Amino acid sequence: MGNEGAIIKRAAFETARLKLARVRLESGRAVNQGLALVTQTVADALDVDRVGVWFLEDQDRTLSCREQFIRSGRRHVSGTVLRSREFPTYMRALRERRAIVADDAERHPLTGELTEAYLRPNRVVSLLDAPIIRQGRVIGVVCHEREETIRPWTEREIDFAGSVGDLVALLLEQGERVELEAALKLQAEERAERQKLDALALLACSVAHDLNNVLSVLLVASSEVEEGGLPEVAQSISAAVAAGRHLAEQLSDVGGRPMKQLGTTQVASLLQRQLGALRSLATARVKLHLTVHDGDARAQISEGSLERIMFNLVANARDAVGEGGHVEIVVRAAEPEDEVAPDFVVLEVIDDGCGMDARTRSHLFEPYFTTKAQGHGLGLAAVYGLVKRAGGSIDVASAPGQGSTFRVALRRAPAAQGKP
Repeated sequence: MGNEGAIIKRAAFETARLKLARVRLESGRAVNQGLALVTQTVADALDVDRVGVWFLEDQDRTLSCREQFIRSGRRHVSGTVLRSREFPTYMRALRERRAIVADDAERHPLTGELTEAYLRPNRVVSLLDAPIIRQGRVIGVVCHEREETIRPWTEREIDFAGSVGDLVALLLEQGERVELEAALKLQAEERAERQKLDALALLACSVAHDLNNVLSVLLVASSEVEEGGLPEVAQSISAAVAAGRHLAEQLSDVGGRPMKQLGTTQVASLLQRQLGALRSLATARVKLHLTVHDGDARAQISEGSLERIMFNLVANARDAVGEGGHVEIVVRAAEPEDEVAPDFVVLEVIDDGCGMDARTRSHLFEPYFTTKAQGHGLGLAAVYGLVKRAGGSIDVASAPGQGSTFRVALRRAPAAQGKP
C-alpha cells in the first residue's frame, strides 16, 4: 500500500475510533444496538466481510455470538454457539495475547482447530481476533473476518482491532452503569410513592376514626329526634349516618386496616343473590348482565368484602357508560393469559363506555385520584386494598373509546364438605 493509501486507511481508522468513542447508551437494553453500530462501523473501516462480538458463557464452556455484521447484504445476525473446549489452543491464545493474527486461518497453529466447526462453513480464510477484557479477565472476543481471499493483516489494522476490543469492554461497562442507575432511580421513585401512600393511609385511618365518632353522636341525636316526634327528620339523619359509615369503611380500607377473617364465598351464588341490587345501582339506563362459566367456584374472601368490590366496580362501570350502555359481570376459571395460578377464580366487570388512556390507568387505584366532577377517589382504591389483602390481584384493560375490563383474580377455596 502506498503512502496515499496508508494515509486514507489511517484516517478511516481514526474516524471510526472517534465515532465509536461517542456511542452513548440511553438504557442497559440498548447494548445490542451499540454492538450493532460497533460491528458495522468496524467492518467498513477495516474493509472486512464480517465482524462479530462473541461472549464466553456457561462458565466459559461456550462461546456465543451476541452480534455479527455481514457486509454482503448489510445484515446483522446472532445466536451461533461454539463449544470452547473443542478449541483449547485458540482459547489459550485468546487469554494470552493482545490479538490473534491469522492471515491463513486454516493453516495457522492457533486457529486451525476452528476449521471444521466455523471457518469452512462460513468461508472464512483470514482472522483477526481481539479479546474483550474486563477486570483483568477475558469475557469474549471481537472477530474480524475475511472470506475467500487471504488477507495479510498490517500492524495498524492489528492495533485498531485491539482498540475495538477495549471499546466493546467500555460499552458493556457503560450499559451496566446505565442499567444500575435506572434501577436506583426506580427504587427511589417506588420509595417516594410508598411514603406518599403511607402518609395517605395514615390520614385516611385518622379521618375514618374521627368520622365514626361524629357519626355515633349523630346516631344518638337521631334517636332523640325520633322520640321528639320528627320521624322523617330522624330517617334522614339515619340515611346520612349510613352513607357516612360507608365512606368511613372506604377510608379504612384505603388506610390498610387489618383484614378480618377471610372466610370463603360461593361467588356465583352471591352475585345471583345481589344481581337485583347491582342492577338498581347500575340504573335503568344501563343494561347489566351476569355470565357464569364457573358456577361452583368458591373464593377465599368474605361475602361482605366481595360485595363491596363488586358494588364499587359496577358503580365505576355505570359512570363510564352512556344511555343504553352495557355492563357484563363474568365469573370464570383462570386462564394462562391471566398470568395467575390455575387455582384462581376470575371475576370480570366489562363495560362499553368511554375507556381510559394510559395515564389514567396508571393512577387508577391511587387514593383520591378521580376523573369525576363529584368523585372522591376512594372507591377503586378501596377495591384494590380489599383484593390485595385477600391475596388476589386486580388489573384493567382499557383504551379511549373502547370500554374497560376490570379483572379481579381471587384464590380459589376448596369445596365445602358435603358439597361438590
